[in-house]
Amino acid sequence: MRYITAPQVHNGYGFLPSPTVIAVHEDGSIADVIPLSEVPGDASRIEQHEGMLCPSFVNAHCHLELSHLYRRIPEHTGLVEFVSRIPEVRKEDNSVLIREAVLEAARQMHDKGIIAVGDISNTTDTLGVRDRIPLHMHTFIECMGIIPDLAGKRFEASQAVYEAYKVAGGPYLRRATIVPHAPYSVSRPLLERIAAVAGTGVVSVHNQESEAEIRFFADRSGDLLQLYNALQIDTSRLDITGTSSLEYIVSGLPEKTPLILVHNTFTSEKDIAYLQYRRDNISLCLCPNANWYIERRLPDIPMLERSGFRICLGTDSLASNYGLDIYAEVLVILEHFPSIPMETVLRWATLNGAKALQMDDIIGSLEPGKRPGLNLITPDNQVVRLL
Repeated sequence: MRYITAPQVHNGYGFLPSPTVIAVHEDGSIADVIPLSEVPGDASRIEQHEGMLCPSFVNAHCHLELSHLYRRIPEHTGLVEFVSRIPEVRKEDNSVLIREAVLEAARQMHDKGIIAVGDISNTTDTLGVRDRIPLHMHTFIECMGIIPDLAGKRFEASQAVYEAYKVAGGPYLRRATIVPHAPYSVSRPLLERIAAVAGTGVVSVHNQESEAEIRFFADRSGDLLQLYNALQIDTSRLDITGTSSLEYIVSGLPEKTPLILVHNTFTSEKDIAYLQYRRDNISLCLCPNANWYIERRLPDIPMLERSGFRICLGTDSLASNYGLDIYAEVLVILEHFPSIPMETVLRWATLNGAKALQMDDIIGSLEPGKRPGLNLITPDNQVVRLL
């Protein structure tokens, strides 16, 4: 049995009275969380650290398959330009390089104190992570296609990727679901096919990440329209406008399906009111460093917090971020929104992410029987894995 303590202990819900000690079994499961006075035997057995202890982090939104694009796309391009550059840059690299970059990024993520990831995949390039990196993974098979007549073909391609990921096994959770990429990239027939298989599995979708998305759904104008025209897509046949992008995607998925809405950079109070009216099984995932990298803008996080919806954190990809580091996301939120306390943002980084990915029965909080991992945040803001 190990006994571990530090001046501050955050159990996933909030900070505990000091001094608190975490008792840990040899297999990494939590035996108990107790006051120092209740530790049996000699107090010299206790591992004492400086800083804060908390459960290992959950990265609720990541694109590991884009790890080979680190610093390959410039900052502040805007989302439409960023998205349009990815296919061109991706084809420059072979599959061996891509998969090596995926493994190295996953290792770095693990070393940064992350225990679980919601990973977006269009390919099978991240399959190797499952056998070689100790991470719980929910793989979101990203389905996209704006041309209605191609919905069947696009969905079949995503189903083939899903078949490769759906096999579970081993000590770590392995789950997969087919999900829409974003409101602006999924035709109504394709969304209907995704909805038909959604059930109660978690669905993650990019939401209101750019002003271009808002404008396209409002009056079919802006940068997205220009992109579709450049791709020679006949936008007169698109049937995805006439409502907000948020309403389009939420109304098109079953009410029983838990949703992770990612980014929410341009989400308004009106949008939040719509969500509150429609459903409560929603998590809002924030990726502030990626929003800053691409758009030089952050979501209205205080407004999102007031909504009452669960907030969790993600890193997006190495194509749009400086690292896959959840604690870096914590720090940027604290820097830009000092009214939000550390206690709250650490809950977003741990328990809320576990709940969003439906993994909170085993990770996310320091509770007996769970194996949530344990991070030490040092006084100089370094993250050290203790479990």
